[in-house]
Amino acid sequence: AVLEPRSNTMRQGVHRDTLGPSLALADATYVFAPPDIGWDVEAALGGLGERARVYHSHEALIADLATDARPGDHILIMSNGGFAGLHRRLLAAHGKTGLAPQRLRDPKFATQPVRRRHHLRPARRGRGAGGCGPSTGHLTGRGGA
Repeated sequence: AVLEPRSNTMRQGVHRDTLGPSLALADATYVFAPPDIGWDVEAALGGLGERARVYHSHEALIADLATDARPGDHILIMSNGGFAGLHRRLLAAHGKTGLAPQRLRDPKFATQPVRRRHHLRPARRGRGAGGCGPSTGHLTGRGGA
């Protein structure tokens, strides 16, 4: 599992107490800790022991991940942003070693146009939105009649 805590809730430490347990099933965890994160990432992952590595540099994280990854590994990358080009850089590093992403090997992942089925629309005033009581005009995935 590879994580860049980029969302506001992650950067504020809202999930710091559940972060370690949520990554417990991963064989290895690579976490980027930006200098302005505001909470102790190492302490939050302390229960994972040697399976958790915390990096303060994208380059070091990408280099270690590229070195450690083996054919057949599943790498879960979690970020709300570009993660310093991690996807592209990891694929480039493994292009030389014969590793290819599942998306490129498996025909079920063939590129197809994405069709949007759900559009967010303002909920109508006075009608319940998802059983949460009267709506105040917030956005909801339900179109209403």
